[in-house]
Amino acid sequence: MWYAPGFTSNTIETSFSKVENDITINEYISMHTVVADRYGHEISDIETGMGKIYKSTTFTLDKLKRVKKEVNSKLGTFDYEYIGATNKISKIKKNGTVYKNFNYINNRLRLYNGSLVSYDSYGNIIKLDNQNILYNDRNLMSSHGENSYLYNHNGIRIKKENTNSYSLFYLDGTKILAEYVYSRNGTLEKVYHFYYNAFGIAGVECNGKKYNYLIDGQGNVSKVFFEGRMIGEYFYDSFGNDEINYLFPDNETERQLLRDNPFRWKSYYKDTETGLLMIYINGKTRYYDPSIGQFISRNYDCLNPQAIGGLYLYSLESTFSVSNPLQVTSNHVNILSRLPLISEDDSSGSGKSSPWEWYHWVALGVGTAITIASGGILIAGAVGVRSTGTLVGATVIGAAKGALIGAGIGAATGALGGAIGAGVSGTSGTEFWNMVGQGAVMGFGTGSITGAITGGIQGYNGWFQARALEFTNYGTTNEVVLGRSADNYHLVAQSRNATYFHTTDVRWAQVQAMRGVGTKGIWKNNQVFLNNQIALGRTFYLASQPVKYGFFGKEIAYLMML
Repeated sequence: MWYAPGFTSNTIETSFSKVENDITINEYISMHTVVADRYGHEISDIETGMGKIYKSTTFTLDKLKRVKKEVNSKLGTFDYEYIGATNKISKIKKNGTVYKNFNYINNRLRLYNGSLVSYDSYGNIIKLDNQNILYNDRNLMSSHGENSYLYNHNGIRIKKENTNSYSLFYLDGTKILAEYVYSRNGTLEKVYHFYYNAFGIAGVECNGKKYNYLIDGQGNVSKVFFEGRMIGEYFYDSFGNDEINYLFPDNETERQLLRDNPFRWKSYYKDTETGLLMIYINGKTRYYDPSIGQFISRNYDCLNPQAIGGLYLYSLESTFSVSNPLQVTSNHVNILSRLPLISEDDSSGSGKSSPWEWYHWVALGVGTAITIASGGILIAGAVGVRSTGTLVGATVIGAAKGALIGAGIGAATGALGGAIGAGVSGTSGTEFWNMVGQGAVMGFGTGSITGAITGGIQGYNGWFQARALEFTNYGTTNEVVLGRSADNYHLVAQSRNATYFHTTDVRWAQVQAMRGVGTKGIWKNNQVFLNNQIALGRTFYLASQPVKYGFFGKEIAYLMML
């Protein structure tokens, strides 16, 4: 074999040991310097560094074989706490200080360090650490915050883009051969060529300079070398979070290379903009977030729909069916369609209604509208309602207004329908106007009923919307602060110029005591407030530790169910 003069090579040797519940991984770095003659023949091989432990990590397991402590000679000591007998971590301490908290509902992570974690209907995380995440119709992440992504027909990523630049990837299957980085105006800024050996990724060439990786026993990119000089290294915790240790970089270019180098933990590609690791599983792109120790999207290849007859299974003998799980039937009867347009006891035998029957319909329609409208006014007077300031008043007056408006719209629509029907059937003269009149009065009567119901509902909902706006204290930021009154969450919100839901104790008690409101009505006000803020795209912050009781507990549970 031919060697260049002063050829050097570096290796990491790893040893594993287990004593009771402790597993220790020690790493040793050795450097080989080959002394060669002028013909490239090896004269001697000088080995340095062997025998000295460079990095040591000890994992202590509990009785359930879960890691309860990690002592990392480079990063410090980590303590892990779990929820009961599960593998779900509830708390992580680093060097004795809590720096990560996890809360779960229905086996899903819903709070991370007090920040809400939201999911879509497929189980993909759509909000994490106050960053919005979107997916395309193939459930591949299409954007994360200000970063967007494109994929080829096989689901392999070919482009990523942010506000400052974009990258194009050149592939061999799922293997990234090169990455070209362009500025937003299309100027080529950097070119990365990645090269591999029989074991995987081996190095990167950036703008003509070749850097070699040193892979440790766990498959991590541990060290980066340039022409035999170690310029830096990466330290990892158990989840893949990394820290850069700058050793001997000659210039800022090499320091930047250590920051931008994408291949890190387990030799996966890391998006340095988001901290996510891009991993190909079954030929598709998925993203792992080391900050929470899990993938942000579901694994859709864990089940084979063809093998099990589909992902949505129902027993044929049960109340559910394979094709119709909700047992929806098509024989719904429209009650209004059963009202007779022709008198069923027509003594003339002609099958046609007389003008007197038309006037009967007029009386019915007018009487219905006036009864509902005036009844609303009488009820309002009986309960002492003078305006829409109370829930009952808003509902009753809304129904009265709806009855009158609905009657008018119903009459016009019914008349038009009657005219069209008469025209289609070829009737004219008195019969034509009879059909128009029948349509008008039927529309008048049914419109007043429908209008009363709709108006009552709108009045009811409108009252809660008005109270929610009354209790909303708007800030100047995009933040919404929630919390317990005992913790003075409103003061926290004011200090952050955030929006919050709060009123005086006197006003709170006054509204709660109103007819038809009570505790349930106050909570509905709260829900309307939350929905308003969600519609505005606000970010929620918690000023108190999460609880499962009271209005604050309901707020958390409500947001987590969205």
